[in-house]
Amino acid sequence: MLVRTDVPIALAGRTIHNDYDDTSGYFGWGCLLDDGTSVICRENATQWHMDRCYMPDNGATWIIEELESTGDGIKLYRPRPVVGANSFIYCRGGYENSEDYSADLCLMNIV
Repeated sequence: MLVRTDVPIALAGRTIHNDYDDTSGYFGWGCLLDDGTSVICRENATQWHMDRCYMPDNGATWIIEELESTGDGIKLYRPRPVVGANSFIYCRGGYENSEDYSADLCLMNIV
């Protein structure tokens, strides 16, 4: 079932690259799971947050639940759905650029 909604769930943020000028682009990571749940990763000040977002009322409002948050330079990024399951993989760790990163690959199940 496809539901269209004009209700925003997150504002665009700055780029993930530490050496980029903030005016050079915006950054946002997310994925859509089999049940229509969105998973988004975003930065707020010095913390990274990963949220589960879903619409129990056919698109009128979003329910946003925090799944994980980090600090101390640890980033949450690249959530990707696991096909056929209500799960996703994501990266958790440092990221300077596409050639300089150190992260764990994590799996999370949504119940």
